[in-house]
Amino acid sequence: FGELQERMTIVDVSAPSPHDGFCVGTLCGPHNFVHYLGQGRCQVPSPPDGCHRYVKTVYTKECDFETGEIPIGFEQGDEKFTKDGVLKSCVDSVAQSETVCFKPPATDPQQCEC
Repeated sequence: FGELQERMTIVDVSAPSPHDGFCVGTLCGPHNFVHYLGQGRCQVPSPPDGCHRYVKTVYTKECDFETGEIPIGFEQGDEKFTKDGVLKSCVDSVAQSETVCFKPPATDPQQCEC
């Protein structure tokens, strides 16, 4: 994902797949998968299907950047983030946003055109 920053989130807005008919367990079609929350671990991209859109968002100091309660993964991705991968509580405090795309194989993701 490149250089990571403290006031940054990275969200795959097309997980587990950009296609409605592709499922992982009971989760089908595009949902938000949280990869990074400004500190600690960053889940590397590992798209199982299609070209996934990863949204890297940097927030201004006006954002109350409290992400400690949000887990990496699907658990609160749709609840805490917009469909565009922005932290809902900081939607008015976006300093910069960039989308990068990757496709399978999951073990060696390749960039693809969004």
